[in-house]
Amino acid sequence: MKELWQNIKRRYFHGNALVRLIFVNVGIFIVAAVINIVGKLGGMHPDVIFRYFELPSNLHVLITRPWTIITYMFFHLEIFHILFNMLWLFWFGNMFLRRFSERQLVGIYFMGGVSGGILYILTYNILPVFEPISHFSFLLGASASVLAIVVATALRDPNDEVHLMFLGAVKLKYIAIFVVLLSFLNVVSENAGGNIAHLGGALFGFIFILCWKKGNDITRWPVNIYERIIGMFRPRKTFKVYRNGENVDMRYNREKKAKEEEIDAILDKMKRTGYDGLSKEEKQKLFDASKK
Repeated sequence: MKELWQNIKRRYFHGNALVRLIFVNVGIFIVAAVINIVGKLGGMHPDVIFRYFELPSNLHVLITRPWTIITYMFFHLEIFHILFNMLWLFWFGNMFLRRFSERQLVGIYFMGGVSGGILYILTYNILPVFEPISHFSFLLGASASVLAIVVATALRDPNDEVHLMFLGAVKLKYIAIFVVLLSFLNVVSENAGGNIAHLGGALFGFIFILCWKKGNDITRWPVNIYERIIGMFRPRKTFKVYRNGENVDMRYNREKKAKEEEIDAILDKMKRTGYDGLSKEEKQKLFDASKK
């Protein structure tokens, strides 16, 4: 058991941003499943606890739980819900990382989820058709975040193809059109809130690409805020290690910054000349960076 835990920690801390997002989602799902089982066996109602992580459409409840605009996008209660979301996240997340950076993946995941949540709240409080259920409706799941990644990836290289079982080669733009159209057609279904959130996430993916093509990365500022908040909770080091008279941490940070600047320069060049305009060495560096 200890060895398993060590392997999980190693994969999490040494994996890329995509691996960490999947680990967080799966970890929260497992904890919620245990609470659900223990609670029901004990005659309790764990739904009362889960409501503090799901996004409510009721504005009076939302005011008292503002954090749910973030927590809902990591929260799943059904096995098939998280299974399909994580498969799509893994599939398109890897394709996204071959075109963009890890920071942008984190940014679009969060902002796609926030956009989906905002559209869900607005429609449930504005459209009369949702008035009967708006007071007790809740949203959960990573679908809006995933749709943002799917749409952004497809719009970046719409004519790139993937091979699907039974269908053969399918262009990314057709996959994106299909999932967005499917969500639109189901906005009056039993899962209306989820499908509306999908459209909100897809909308952010579309806006992200529009801004990116103009040289503006709209994921930069939310990622900076996220990193500052996380940095507040990181333990401070009580000692420094020196090697050949130089602080190891300083050397690591300097080398990491240099690599990030090099990758940013390659991405900027790719925006101007396209992927085919990169040299073989630049393509390899971009590929290596996407796997870290």
